Amino acid sequence: MEAVIVRTSALPLPWMAAIVLLVTAAGTTLAVVLARLVRRDLDTVLPTPPAAFMATLFALFVSFLASSVWEDAARARDAVEAEAAALLDARAYLTLLPEDQANRIGALLRSYVAEVAGREWPAMSHGRDSPEADTMLVELRLAVLALGDTSTRAAAGLQRSADSIARARDQRLSVAHAVVSALKWAAVLCLGFSALFALSLATPGHVYDQLLGLGPACVAITVGLLVVMATDRPFLGQVSVTPQPLLAAAADLPGGRE
Repeated sequence: MEAVIVRTSALPLPWMAAIVLLVTAAGTTLAVVLARLVRRDLDTVLPTPPAAFMATLFALFVSFLASSVWEDAARARDAVEAEAAALLDARAYLTLLPEDQANRIGALLRSYVAEVAGREWPAMSHGRDSPEADTMLVELRLAVLALGDTSTRAAAGLQRSADSIARARDQRLSVAHAVVSALKWAAVLCLGFSALFALSLATPGHVYDQLLGLGPACVAITVGLLVVMATDRPFLGQVSVTPQPLLAAAADLPGGRE
């Protein structure tokens, strides 16, 4: 299920909406068919309260998931902005160093950002990270420690910047790992189908009348699922958080190729 969710989340919003609507429409049709098979006497319908209870339960569950993924998306943006701010601080401290030292540390920071943007960002959509980025942060710390007493103020500032970059990266990776699990997706889909089935039992008339009557519920369920799926993985998809702030912060670092 995770592979399907990742592929769907990577699609443009119109295609994602079309797929979710198609799945929901198929579920609605199946619910109506099963309800008609279960209910032998078509003149007898299920009372409305059980159907309303199932619909309310589904709405509450989706609201909980939506609130959780929106909070994670905000945390993802904050983490990337903090990481970019730490890079800007490092760039400022590098101006206090001799050119050769500034170029060496600047090149390490550039390599780190290139690794994060090029390889770690796609890996985060699968809940993974880049071991090479870990190694580069260690090399950065060692390079700062190697400055010794040549520039105490710059070395202390760069050490704080390196710590801030590592903390912001840890927060970013933590958000990347905090996705809606397969169990939660199974639960929300089960609740959605149960709500459609209960509404089908509570809706009298011909099969076409039932399908037409369940149309608003089908659309509502589609919107709920789409909101969660589009924002579940903050670093994947059309509305994702991009590495652009990091690339912009690293653009003027020393150590670049002429």
